[in-house]
Formats: sequence, structure tokens, C-alpha cells
Amino acid sequence: MATIITRRTTLLAALTAPLTLAGCASVEQGPDGVFPPRYAAGPALEREQRLPAEAPILYVVTAPDCPSCFQWHRDKEPAFESSAARARLRVVHLHSRSIKFGSGRPETWPADTRWVRDALEDHDVFLVTPLFGLVKGRTYLAGAWGLPDWEKVMVPAIRAAAGVA
Repeated sequence: MATIITRRTTLLAALTAPLTLAGCASVEQGPDGVFPPRYAAGPALEREQRLPAEAPILYVVTAPDCPSCFQWHRDKEPAFESSAARARLRVVHLHSRSIKFGSGRPETWPADTRWVRDALEDHDVFLVTPLFGLVKGRTYLAGAWGLPDWEKVMVPAIRAAAGVA
């Protein structure tokens, strides 16, 4: 029994360590009970600061125990971050406590962003991680969840919103 527990613990540690590196680590709730969002930093922040106020915003919701989130961070996010479309929009990363507690919970969405969650629900987007919502101003443009919909729905919507062919 001890061998099984040790193997599981080792496997769990091996699987979750990359999540921390990928920016999907557990985040502490703020005093208001909401998990603070993560905004661009470094060169991405410098690019975003030069964008017009009405630039589209992509909301990305992930959870620390979400294998698809890890896959998105590892396999999809690097290409997205270096794309021409990324240079023309803002990105806000929101944090769900876990897959079980879902990306639709109030503590995942700061009060000023809950309208995005509501718009995703209104457009029948299943609120699970990874979850993506694209807006411009207070207008919903597109929403999707999971890796297949990232490619099928979000990438084309992002390109269209950013004016990139």
C-alpha cells in the first residue's frame, strides 16, 4: 500500500509541477473572496499599453488541476502569444479553484467581469476549463471551452476581431 501511495504522490507531483511553471498554479483568494486575475507583464504589457482603449479582450479561465489547461498552456499559448492577432488584443487570465468548482463560480470572476461570464452562459458556452471569452467593450464576440473549440472557434474569432487574416 505504501508503494502505491508513494507512486501516486510522485506521479501527482510530476504532473502538477509543470502547471506551476505554466501559470496555472493555485492562486490565493483576495480579501473579497475573488481570485485575482493575471494581466500581461513584460513585453506583452508594453504592447497592450499601446493598444486603443476599445481593443478586444480575451478572457482565459484555467484551473490548477485541469489537464486540458496544462495542455493549452504548453501547446497552444506559446503560438498564440507570438501571433500577430495577440499583438492586437488584451488578455486577462482568470483562475478557477479546480475543475470541480468550475469556472462559472463568482470567486473566479471579479465583479466588473461577471457580465462576460453571463454572456458566455447566454450563448450556451459550457462553463468549464479551459474557458475562453472574447469581448470588445461591453459586446460579446465569441466564447468556447476546451482545446478543440480553441482551434475551431476562438482562433478564427480572435483573428477576425484583431483584423488579422
